[in-house]
Amino acid sequence: MKILLDVRKIGKRQTGDEVYITNLIRNLIKLDKQNFYYLATDSCESESLIDSILGELPKNFKLVYFTPKGKLFWTNYALPRFAKKKRVDLVHVQYLVPLRLSSKIKLITTIHDISFKKQKTGISFKDQWIMNKFIPKSLKKADQIISVSNFTKQEITQAYKKIPAKKIKVIYNGIDEKFKPSKHFDQKYLDQIRTKYELGKRYLLHLSSLQPRKNIPALIEAYRDYIYKYKDEETLLVIGGEKSYNYDQRIDNLLRDLVLKEKVKMVGYIKDEDLPAIYAMATAYVSPSTYEGFNLPLGEVMQSGVPIVASNIPCHKEILEGSGILVDSKDIKGFSKGINEGLNNQALRTSLIIKGYQRAKDFSWKKCAEETLKLYQNC
Repeated sequence: MKILLDVRKIGKRQTGDEVYITNLIRNLIKLDKQNFYYLATDSCESESLIDSILGELPKNFKLVYFTPKGKLFWTNYALPRFAKKKRVDLVHVQYLVPLRLSSKIKLITTIHDISFKKQKTGISFKDQWIMNKFIPKSLKKADQIISVSNFTKQEITQAYKKIPAKKIKVIYNGIDEKFKPSKHFDQKYLDQIRTKYELGKRYLLHLSSLQPRKNIPALIEAYRDYIYKYKDEETLLVIGGEKSYNYDQRIDNLLRDLVLKEKVKMVGYIKDEDLPAIYAMATAYVSPSTYEGFNLPLGEVMQSGVPIVASNIPCHKEILEGSGILVDSKDIKGFSKGINEGLNNQALRTSLIIKGYQRAKDFSWKKCAEETLKLYQNC
């Protein structure tokens, strides 16, 4: 079987989508010696970058690029043309599918969430128009849809009632084995990372794309309430993530407060190789999102042995399964209290760390790749 995977996200610092396709490929390389894979991107520059990330590929994996570049043109013209020329049997993409693809070629799309439909704040008019126009067509065209959580599957079937539930396969994301508790790292290395990012002795951590649905202003307000109410002058709030076109500008307004400006550290994009240490050294992790499809950092944090305070949205309930402190996303005082418990209640911290570490074992990129490969074969 010849399989084409859309790998344009790799190397683009596009958070969950990039982590997903990168780890799926790494594990398919280990699992599948029978089928042939084309890893397709849209420029020679991207090809070179992806090659450096994935490393040397086995003989049944080939990195290719074709033009014209551009989201819709590449997907609907260049990809189908290449697939036809190479007699590809199956194509796997994320979100938008090639609508002009021959019906003889099986088609799978992975949907991480439908935030473009549910949480429109911070999404450009152009992106909203593209997603709202082409996602319904993509879901109809696809032979199979991969959903990364039961919540996302439910969201799809409720929003697009013509899509049968049996067409959607839930395959959870995994957690990379590099994430582990601090005791597994050399102390000198941890100290170097702490110094590099100026993390201080104790810090509350949040990592995301910094868009409005991540609800970071509420986190900052809750943190401010916490440090004043509980007289904590030592614990910093560390926020990691790269500012993009949909950056939540309310964050900057809050950080005009001189005290917050000093105690809230916006560290920007965290290099992949530094992330495990930053997770492991965190005193607690907090995620106040108003909408998520999976929220990868939660799994990575659980495996790192760090307690979690999170909003009580359906996705978080599903992923954490009782291994975190859950608070209403709009409840600033509740988050402040939850932060205090996550940072300072030693008995609760120990319980959450143990439960989280056990729950993290349910998520594996190997398992994700095995289930995805099985879906390829069934198609």
